[in-house]
Amino acid sequence: MSEMIQSKISTYIVDDEQHAIDTLSDSLQQYDGIDLIGTSKNANNARKSIIKLKPELLFLDVEMPGQSGFELLREIRKDVDTPFFTIFYTAYEKYVIQALRESAFDFILKPVRETELRNAIERIHKKRKAPDLPQQDITGSFPNLGEIIALPTPTGLRFLKKNEVALIQHEKKPGWSKSYWFASLFNQEVIRLKTGINSTQLFRFMGHQNFVQVNQSVIVNLNYVCNIEIKTRRCVMLPPFNHTNLLISRNCMANIRERFEVL
Repeated sequence: MSEMIQSKISTYIVDDEQHAIDTLSDSLQQYDGIDLIGTSKNANNARKSIIKLKPELLFLDVEMPGQSGFELLREIRKDVDTPFFTIFYTAYEKYVIQALRESAFDFILKPVRETELRNAIERIHKKRKAPDLPQQDITGSFPNLGEIIALPTPTGLRFLKKNEVALIQHEKKPGWSKSYWFASLFNQEVIRLKTGINSTQLFRFMGHQNFVQVNQSVIVNLNYVCNIEIKTRRCVMLPPFNHTNLLISRNCMANIRERFEVL
């Protein structure tokens, strides 16, 4: 068989929103090397179909009711013994680090741009022809995600990427006699920080580019903020942090308005 002739990439889409499936399906139709063999809006049904069909490429949404795309991928890997590529596509940039940890082949933001989709498919074709080629670092499109910081904890230093931190807040946990600073991470892990530091030091340490101090007890990462309400001074976080009730102090609101040139 000629080296130029290569089988199509069998592809499966999992997304709980039909319009997202339709949009991606239409985009994939322009590629002769893609064979879309199925779609699903339900993670459980998707798992059964994927185990049966064994597609070579999966497009997985992240936030889905009942089971996330990450959880679905872990289950599939237990039951599918053939190699496959996984591309997470989601509206939230914050999941790129977890996608890395799940060894995804690529990560694409919604709405899917044609250039990013084409690049991902071309890379898969190259990988199929030369399996020993290294996978691309999918943080390349998000340069700010690569900065490593060391959070001071009671036992030492916790090294992680800066944008893994969703918010830092000072609070007293139930049953504790003292209040402490805690860092909440993208995966909902909570890290207790060492005593003897204050909000000004933490805010200066985290840097002003992606972080906003909303009051003396809370610093938030703007990548996880959905809305800041000027009149009520409420800061609304994206899921799964949307249960956090944050009120912005008057001084901090004044700083936010000045920073973002809000009249």
